[in-house]
Amino acid sequence: MAYSAAANAAARSRVDGWATCSTTFAFYLFGAAFNQLFLVYAALVPLSVLALIFGLVGSDVTALSRTFRGRLPAKWISGFMLLVAAGLSATYAAQSLAFITTGNCHPWW
Repeated sequence: MAYSAAANAAARSRVDGWATCSTTFAFYLFGAAFNQLFLVYAALVPLSVLALIFGLVGSDVTALSRTFRGRLPAKWISGFMLLVAAGLSATYAAQSLAFITTGNCHPWW
């Protein structure tokens, strides 16, 4: 039983690392300014997503669901994610409206 728990923890950390790599490389591909490493970022994004998919396929989903059942504050997490999404949506909407009205990409700079 202890070995199973340790193996599940190792699989979770491995998948978490791959997910972090995927989002980091996606930021540099889509969010950062264009630079000399653009093609490197464009190659790393699909490779890290592929590694994430292979990590998720090899994970034990039933053991993972048993780990979080009953203890996970899903409503608080959902509320926090909705709050962050609303804040980001309002920010992007304000930037888009500022561009539409002024024609300037960054009117406050």
